Amino acid sequence: MVYLYIAYFLYIVFACRYIYADYSDDIKKKRRSKIPVSLLYLAVAILAFFLNTVDGKLVAARHFSWIFAGMLLCFYGDMLMLNAEKSNRSMIFGMSSFLLSHIVFATYFTIYLYQNAGQLYNLREIIIFAVGILFGVFFITRRNLDFGRNKVLVIIFIIVSVYMIAKASSLIEFMNTSVSWPTFLGVFFAAVSDIFLAYKYYSKREPKLALGVALVLYYTGMAILPFGIYYI
Repeated sequence: MVYLYIAYFLYIVFACRYIYADYSDDIKKKRRSKIPVSLLYLAVAILAFFLNTVDGKLVAARHFSWIFAGMLLCFYGDMLMLNAEKSNRSMIFGMSSFLLSHIVFATYFTIYLYQNAGQLYNLREIIIFAVGILFGVFFITRRNLDFGRNKVLVIIFIIVSVYMIAKASSLIEFMNTSVSWPTFLGVFFAAVSDIFLAYKYYSKREPKLALGVALVLYYTGMAILPFGIYYI
């Protein structure tokens, strides 16, 4: 258990260092901080999995495999986004990797709820999805944003993210356990952080707070997700 606490402490340190380096626009410090913090959220997830045992047996294998697969895609996206400001190609592939991570999470939630609750959707999910799409339309049509050739990718990103959040909300209602809230909050924060990051990259003006909010939400979400692995 002590290793998990140490990993979390180091994660917080490197996350703060990276956010500071990103605002300072220090490329070397960004790399020296982002690579460790990205490896650490994977390490925290692995430690949470191996610490969750009942009578000496691991009990979160299925949940861990899906969540960790999504986190691996986030890790790959993080590495690609290190060069996003210099290379549009890196940004596109980075965004695509995050999109795939959201697809993995959404697929897992859909399968889990169908197999255990026997439902494909409910009224709350429809309402959340509808509200999210309306927000997406508002976001896409803002005049101070220029998505260029990436507009279709951003639209798909929004649709998948809203669907993921809607399905994650049903985990809370169906499971109502310690695993449901960390899982929901983790993917919710990660999805919202993507909106702020898109605002930062595609804004015609230089937004002052968008990057900071995006990074805080993202690293908070990636810190919360492993709690679902530990408590399931």
